[in-house]
Amino acid sequence: MDFELFSFDTEIESTNTKTTSRKIKIQEKLKTKLYLQKQKAKEVLPELPSQNECHFIIANGTFDYFTLIPIAIDLLGGVVEDFYFSTWTMNEANVQALLKLFDDKKILKISALVGLYFKQREAAVFNNLYEGLKQRGQKIFSNENHSKVTLLKSKNNYINICGSANFTSNPRIEQFTIHNNKDLYEFNKVWMDEVIK
Repeated sequence: MDFELFSFDTEIESTNTKTTSRKIKIQEKLKTKLYLQKQKAKEVLPELPSQNECHFIIANGTFDYFTLIPIAIDLLGGVVEDFYFSTWTMNEANVQALLKLFDDKKILKISALVGLYFKQREAAVFNNLYEGLKQRGQKIFSNENHSKVTLLKSKNNYINICGSANFTSNPRIEQFTIHNNKDLYEFNKVWMDEVIK
């Protein structure tokens, strides 16, 4: 189903408060696609949004969030220059898949923000991620984080995946929005860099 969400000229507003909370307001003409399917991830994500387009996905628990990552990388031509992610927790399969994507040069740079819950409750998995990224010269930081944001940059594509799900698998309904928007990408990259540093 396609429908128009906005029909305004581009207007960007970003606000930084004393508590470092931020907001971004983007008003532009977006071609929006809504997917509500019971199929696996490749059927739900047959293509990425074009520039200034947004896809909405409601998943029914038949795939996990991380499953979208290699699919998105393939749709971007097989290589992403920058890969940022923020999640509350991960599992060992996610960690090994992520490190393999880096080792296979499908991801050239990783910046990771994870939750303290992950570090405390899944210490062995966290340590594998931490050591794996540090050995590869990549960035990782753990704090009171519950946000779920993934950024993928490839040439002129600036993919932002935001949603309710952690990278791990779960049997619940989850929602995702996938934007291809440089301003939103830069907004998310700035706050993530500040936290990770």
